[in-house]
Amino acid sequence: MKKLCFMIFVLILFPVVLANSGSMKLMAVTNPDDNPRGSVANMFLEIEEGTGRIFIDSYPLSKLDTQISTRFAKEVACNYLEKDCSRYDFFYTIRSDSSLIGGPSAGAATTVLTMSVLENIPLDDKATMTGTINTGGIIGPVGSIVEKTRAAAKSGIKKVLIPKFTDINSTNLTRLEEELGIEIIEVSHISEAAEEFTGKKFSNNNEVNLSNSYVEVMKSISDDMCSRAKELYEAYEKNNRTSQLIELGDKAINLSQHYSAASYCYGALLRIRQEKLKQENLDKKKLQDLIENTLKRAQEFENSTNNKELKTLTDLETFMAVSERIAESKERLIDSLYELSQNNTVSSINHLAYATERLNSARSWSVFFGTQGREFKLDKEALDESCLKKVSEVEERVQYLDLYFPEGTKEARGSIQKAYGLYNKENPELCLYTASIAKAKIDLILNSISIDPDFTEEVIEDRLRIVKSLIAKQTERGIFPIVAYSYYEYADSLKETDQYSALLYLEYALELGNLDIYFEKKQIKLPKIKQEYLPVFASGMLVGILLTMVLKRKKTKK
Repeated sequence: MKKLCFMIFVLILFPVVLANSGSMKLMAVTNPDDNPRGSVANMFLEIEEGTGRIFIDSYPLSKLDTQISTRFAKEVACNYLEKDCSRYDFFYTIRSDSSLIGGPSAGAATTVLTMSVLENIPLDDKATMTGTINTGGIIGPVGSIVEKTRAAAKSGIKKVLIPKFTDINSTNLTRLEEELGIEIIEVSHISEAAEEFTGKKFSNNNEVNLSNSYVEVMKSISDDMCSRAKELYEAYEKNNRTSQLIELGDKAINLSQHYSAASYCYGALLRIRQEKLKQENLDKKKLQDLIENTLKRAQEFENSTNNKELKTLTDLETFMAVSERIAESKERLIDSLYELSQNNTVSSINHLAYATERLNSARSWSVFFGTQGREFKLDKEALDESCLKKVSEVEERVQYLDLYFPEGTKEARGSIQKAYGLYNKENPELCLYTASIAKAKIDLILNSISIDPDFTEEVIEDRLRIVKSLIAKQTERGIFPIVAYSYYEYADSLKETDQYSALLYLEYALELGNLDIYFEKKQIKLPKIKQEYLPVFASGMLVGILLTMVLKRKKTKK
């Protein structure tokens, strides 16, 4: 009997292969650059047993950015639902009257469709939506909303979902609803959109359970930095801005915002070190020796960091934070040597001060190596693939931004080249980090173009809520996105004094808080069983168990 129970338990563990399908209408636009005209396309999705591949059948032709957006939408859906999609193949079919399907504006709709098929929940066939899908499930802004909405209403749609905080005011939306006889709903996160389409509540936990070790270590770092800043401030520099930074650090400590406190006191220490080096009045030889010794220490620290074994995403984020700071430090030290060779002593000292404090910051971050958490496959192949995926997302965003604000793509294109350079130098970790930061900046620009400035405070609060929910969900999974949480906390401290920086750090937090979508969890994979074969498989196992029991009894009687 025990054996029978055990075999039934094993059978339950075997995954049953999904074989579902679904469809929805997409909001599209032709001639997006000149005289845009709305249209409606149809998207179909079939999910079958496979290996995680994605197939797109589009007629008419689709642009490359549609393919990238579809792939990313699938990843967001699988990650949000915590599904192991490496066991399935996804077949997307797009049919439209438009001469060319393109742009990432169907990303959010594709994500909702993927979620519905994975969960086998039907969608409201009288609803549609437009919006990009961004990291963390955020629904981003798109253009030609009015034209798309008119086309949707003409095709029989009764409910249209659009990105929240668009530059279309509520009065105009109400008029459009009344004119077209439809309901227009603004949403900012994929969970809200999925609920509107399915009627199912996709709950979000907003409580972040910080580990005691993180709090203790970050508190120790901030206390140490702020104490040193106060001590050195009295001795070397009594500047109003430095004093303000120290006061902000004290305020953050009192609010238990330890990363924010460390950031403010870092700024104070940087100013103090610059003044200290100037007051020491070092001759050229001593200054050169100091720069070269600091460069040597940076190189030694980089070598030891590169030998770290990465097991968890906290390890990976820590590696990114440490390596990025070391790289910045080395660059500034080289600049410092150059300025010194040109007899630009003040400039050389400023570079040296920045490099020294940046190196100190890297050492502070390094204490988080080895933090316990869920382990992932973080070998070179996986890291290389994550780097290239993220760069492709940035390239897609650059193409989209180029339609509205070509001047804003220059920095991003430079970041893409830098990321590829890091990839070619076999540094996929920093490639992934560089691309993530670039994507965050582009998303901020896109949001700034399309969002009414009057909504800035509301946008910040909405993003804080979404990022907090993301971090809470990750910690429940055994993943602590250490850099993402730190940036979230810093953004919260900046929201009243520097709204732009608050939004930027929230975008950073979103990008770095969802890195698990690029990596495979370490786990034992069981064979897959098709649904139609499950009864046969179960019967075979039960017959085998019964035969074994009969033979064993006969043997015992003998």
